[in-house]
Amino acid sequence: MLSLLLVSCHKDQLNPQAHFPFPQNITYPASHLTPSSMDIDELNNTIADFYQQWKKEYINQCPNGDYYVDLTNEAHNTSTVSEAIGYGMIIEAYMAGSDPQAKEIFDGLLNFYLHHPSTICPTFMAWSQGPDCQNTGFDSATDGDEDVAFALLLADKQWGSTGGYNYKAIALKIINALKQCAFSYLGYPLLGDWVDNQDTTFAASTRSSDWMPDHYITFYKYTSDPFWQQATHEIINIAASIQKNYSLQTGLIPDFIIHAGSGPLPAYPDFLESPHDGHYYYNACRTPWRLTTGYLFSGDDSLRRIINKINSWIINHTGGDASQITAGYHLDGTAIHDFKDIAFTGGLAVAAMAGSDQQWLNACLTELITPATQDYTYYGNTLRLLYLLVISGNYWLP
Repeated sequence: MLSLLLVSCHKDQLNPQAHFPFPQNITYPASHLTPSSMDIDELNNTIADFYQQWKKEYINQCPNGDYYVDLTNEAHNTSTVSEAIGYGMIIEAYMAGSDPQAKEIFDGLLNFYLHHPSTICPTFMAWSQGPDCQNTGFDSATDGDEDVAFALLLADKQWGSTGGYNYKAIALKIINALKQCAFSYLGYPLLGDWVDNQDTTFAASTRSSDWMPDHYITFYKYTSDPFWQQATHEIINIAASIQKNYSLQTGLIPDFIIHAGSGPLPAYPDFLESPHDGHYYYNACRTPWRLTTGYLFSGDDSLRRIINKINSWIINHTGGDASQITAGYHLDGTAIHDFKDIAFTGGLAVAAMAGSDQQWLNACLTELITPATQDYTYYGNTLRLLYLLVISGNYWLP
């Protein structure tokens, strides 16, 4: 689409100054805790150093020069997925000013996104690519496209849309496609563009890690479409129903929810991905982070209540020892594994910001920053960087 592509090739427009350079260290509008165990400059330096390790380990290029976030050491026969492209674009937009290469990488990731369209809704990216940057999946996964749209609006604020790409125009096109192709008419996100709204199984299903209320605040700001306010309202209703009926003691939200619009309940085993689809597992470990980020910018007490049910349980369950957080739980709080994973620890660290226990937040932060980069692969390390951006006040809305 030429209308969305090259506008000018002046050198100063291809590498413009970042308007919101890292670090920003903003104060979020909602009442919240901030870490007291680390000086903010020390935390910023920790993030900047970790970003450089992350970039060296996971940013790669295709033969045609497109950039991608590399999963080859984690996912068999897969170079990257749309989720990773979205994460990478968000990270690069926030790290501009710290890394002079951030815009180049961002644009290279955007090139990758545009060069790998879904065959169902071509505005989206095909969710999976194999070796040599070739598509192995031909439909979309909703979370990646949500994040890419949000990242493009960040880029519009960070660098403007008068250079190589009109970021805002591309973002608005994706936001419109999300509403048409990837969300239920009720407002909750579907699993991808492959879901038919008439499908009695999948059209009534949602993945909790796709709930992004901070994104919906931003989408509403740019479109004035009340659908995005309804989206937040709908996911709050689904989460509250699950907590009331299936996780009253823990507040935990499962990876997948079925019958989302008519009586939500946890998905059955192997509904889509694993025997743990109805548990708090490797998708839902991100849900506290997503919901808390929405709370930090909205101050919505309904979101805070949902988050603090989880906070109260995990503090009690671990005796306040964040090192006891393990990788995955049944909704009754029974541990699935006996090992730790930063993807789970970090999501609960962000959630602690909405709570009232300062020592717990500090303990979670220590657990988040202590492991070496080589202790985890793409998923844990990428989420760790995103979690740290929120905890440090370096996550802002466009």
